[in-house]
Amino acid sequence: MAFTQIPADSIPPLVDSLIQVSRAHTGDAEFEQASTASKLAGEEAIRCCGENSAAYAAYLFNEGRILDFMGRLKESLPWYIQSRELRGKVLGTDHVEYGKSCNNLAITYDVMGRYEEAEPLYREVLAIREVVYGRRSKTCAAVLSNLGGMYISMREYDKAEQIILEALDIRKEILGEKDQQYGQSLILLASYYKEINNLEDAKPVLLKAKEIYDSQDQLFFYDYVGLLEHLGTLYILLDDLETAETYLTEAANLIEEVLGKENRLYLNSLNYLSNLARKAEQLDESEAYLHEELAILAQLDYEDDEYYALALRDLSHLYHIKGDVEQGLNTLGIAIGMLNETVPPEHLWYREALRLKAGMQQTLSNYQEAADILRRIADLEQKPLGAAVRHLSAQELSAFTREYYEDLAKHLAIAEHFPDITDLFYDKVLLYKGFLLNNTLAVRKNAQHNETTQALYQQLRGLHRRLAILYSDYKADEEEIKELEHSAELVEKELVRQQADYQKLSFDLNWQKLQITLASNEAALELVTYQKSTDINQEEEKYYAGLLLLPDGRKPIFLGLGTEEGLANLLGGNTNNTAAINGLYQWEVNGQLLYELVWQPIQEALMELPEIEKLYVAGDGLIHRLNIGAIPTTDGKVVAQHYEIAMLTSTRNLLTPQTNEDTEKRSAILYGGIEYGQIDQTTTPSSAASESTSTSQTRAYTSSLRGYDPNQGYWQSLPWTEVEIEYANDVLQTAGYETAMFTSTAATEAELKRILQTQTAPEVIHLATHGYFFEPPDISEKISLLPFEQAEEDLIRSGLILANGNYAWINGRSIRPEEEDGILTALEVSQLELDETELFILSACETGLGKIRQTEGVYGLQRALKLAGVEYIIISLWQVPDYQAQAFMSGFYTAWLEEERSIPEAFNNAQAYMRARYKNPFEWAGFVLIQ
Repeated sequence: MAFTQIPADSIPPLVDSLIQVSRAHTGDAEFEQASTASKLAGEEAIRCCGENSAAYAAYLFNEGRILDFMGRLKESLPWYIQSRELRGKVLGTDHVEYGKSCNNLAITYDVMGRYEEAEPLYREVLAIREVVYGRRSKTCAAVLSNLGGMYISMREYDKAEQIILEALDIRKEILGEKDQQYGQSLILLASYYKEINNLEDAKPVLLKAKEIYDSQDQLFFYDYVGLLEHLGTLYILLDDLETAETYLTEAANLIEEVLGKENRLYLNSLNYLSNLARKAEQLDESEAYLHEELAILAQLDYEDDEYYALALRDLSHLYHIKGDVEQGLNTLGIAIGMLNETVPPEHLWYREALRLKAGMQQTLSNYQEAADILRRIADLEQKPLGAAVRHLSAQELSAFTREYYEDLAKHLAIAEHFPDITDLFYDKVLLYKGFLLNNTLAVRKNAQHNETTQALYQQLRGLHRRLAILYSDYKADEEEIKELEHSAELVEKELVRQQADYQKLSFDLNWQKLQITLASNEAALELVTYQKSTDINQEEEKYYAGLLLLPDGRKPIFLGLGTEEGLANLLGGNTNNTAAINGLYQWEVNGQLLYELVWQPIQEALMELPEIEKLYVAGDGLIHRLNIGAIPTTDGKVVAQHYEIAMLTSTRNLLTPQTNEDTEKRSAILYGGIEYGQIDQTTTPSSAASESTSTSQTRAYTSSLRGYDPNQGYWQSLPWTEVEIEYANDVLQTAGYETAMFTSTAATEAELKRILQTQTAPEVIHLATHGYFFEPPDISEKISLLPFEQAEEDLIRSGLILANGNYAWINGRSIRPEEEDGILTALEVSQLELDETELFILSACETGLGKIRQTEGVYGLQRALKLAGVEYIIISLWQVPDYQAQAFMSGFYTAWLEEERSIPEAFNNAQAYMRARYKNPFEWAGFVLIQ
């Protein structure tokens, strides 16, 4: 009997039917039935079409798909490869079926970490589907989602987010916001947010996806399990272990029930549960999960797989925690060897393994080995960091870089025992200290000089100005704020994205280049916090260290200082207690303790080079609240009498050429003698304000200081501020400056902003007024706080009071909505363009204070002015008395403009004059100069 020959590019109905039956069983995780139907399809394909046919290619593809769904990726790979090759030969490389083979093969390579092989395959199938279905189609959205997920794994954040959002938008348009595929895109977006440590945005996105899945009559098993695991791992990161356990346990039980244990999904669930148990300090349970995972991997012949390496890595970490460091190192050595063969060296998995090894070597006091590993990690960090600055917003970058800061603090103690590594840490500090500040300034500078991004930049500034107003209004609509924040985030990311080609992160900043800039009588000092103990089970106590760079060709020197707790005890909680501040800087009270905790090791190192006269200092942590020059020394003097102290946000600033140039026409703005407005005592202020008066009684404010008087409930006049700016005005005019002086009710916020927004910023701005700073509010007490005191934003809880500011201070809003409120917050200051301003004087109380954030310094007026572009800032650490403040400023102007000293020299001269005239540090040491 003769049979009709079926064309090679056709699939007979029987083969197709058998494959569809097999697919249905696969979707239901009935793999034995799926395999039986698939084998029958293969036999029929050979009988009617032969092995060089589309029918046989469909069978090959289906065999790979079954193994894929079973989580046996390694075994599925050759089936997908054969199906792709055969379909390309029989159907052509532009056929959609060929594209399917490309897609599944790409996914397999992707999951296995073989990204260089996966990416061109994704691109190939995307090109095919664009031609056949169009870019905005469900099939293209599926490929875009897969490609976006791979870019997350590759840490290519700029590519990942754009592609993920495009797929999300396509699915929203075509399928709507209640479809499971839209939910898939939400899960992927949340995965991206988690990867960059943006947990605040990841949580609502995942919960929205959960709502979509909960509303479905029938769920796609694999996506639902993935959702549960994403939620579980998110809640681990949020330290909500109980909720995490609920999700992860449900996922593990579902996988075991439907698929059994011998598959990739179940192995992943074991790893998640192990991490959860470790976080909950259930170490034996955590270890048991890992041993079970390793046993199944071995059973599946996956002992050379990267996931086997990850399980070994996690197991080694457990051994370290349990105190068996040698076993941990042995296990980790195997894991690193395997990862070295399966993933790129800059991959996070590999870097994390190296970090663990460095920590173990540190625990064993093998400091040379630990140092060598840290140098290797420093090289590998460059690619992901470089990619991050070319895509992430400032907020996202802050979260992303957290691990780098923590890693620096964790390993810095090695330099105590192995000084040769100090140079690496100095280079890291040059990069990380002020990292976000410098990146923000770079984005702004690039935007201002690029015609294609100027409009975006102005749009972003407009959104930030509107947000600054809303943040100041404690009754503002939260939904409006969220919408504006979202809009600002999108604009900022687009601005960064358009600058990606020239937004480079410089990794060549190093101590050698900095050392060359030092004169023979100068030294540079980076102050940093670090963790001293190597016991990973012990709650770490923070210490301070000094990294000292001398001009004599030597590597930087590590200097161990005192504890943060010790410094906190010396500083106390009240920044305006006259007796406490005087006692801090007086030898016989707390001065000797302060000297021993902060300065003594530095002094002893500097004595090796007696020719050193000037010291550039970049602070950190609570040291920002100190006047370094006022620390007493053993000879009855203070540090400033031994060295000229120049405070910097980072010693990296010494490598940046100053851009301000002398011009024939220089200008200055001066504010002082301000009328802050009267409060009508017959009216009832807001509940927040009326209840705040009693709360504020504990603050040591008096009307003689440039601070708030709680007994009056509003800001009092400062008569000496008018004397101060009148003298400054005369000296500036004599020196050739064009000046504009504003006093009484003319010294308004609106006028200051008008000038700064309509003309080039003046070289000098001098604001002699009240200033304020509040610590982050306690949520339970917010109702009893002043409006600006209860703000969530750090840069709102710090600011200056200008004309008629009393009404807003009490009520949290201006008298008329269309007018400025008279409170110039630090956030508003940060939005000013002051790149041409050489000197900004804040002759007001507490302008140097703010919330301290890791290596980013003080989040207050100081940071705001640096964001605005100012070169030199004079700020105060406490409420300097009104008369003494004007005396200091008069001395400064005389030395600067009449005696023609540099700004730093004039500042030091004025402080020396005040020190000679006034005995108490409270009266002479309150001001500091920041460059």
